[in-house]
Amino acid sequence: MVVVGALTMPTPLPLGALLILAGLCILARESRWLRGTIRHMRGRYPRVSDHAHGMRHRLPVFLRRVVETTDPRRRPRFASRSRPLNDRSV
Repeated sequence: MVVVGALTMPTPLPLGALLILAGLCILARESRWLRGTIRHMRGRYPRVSDHAHGMRHRLPVFLRRVVETTDPRRRPRFASRSRPLNDRSV
């Protein structure tokens, strides 16, 4: 979808941009790296992030999950641990 969106970008309709966004949303559900990248970009551009956050209640469920999981204000689920996983001493 991302490649097809890039190829249809020069068309007068915003079909290319929509296909790119849909493809990135599908990939973001599966790729932790892409979710982190989107989270970083949303933190860098807060106006875009605020717009996405404000319209999340109008989105389909799969897009709403992507918007919520890439929110830079939300702490990542397993971001930090108090001790390493291989440390068994208490």
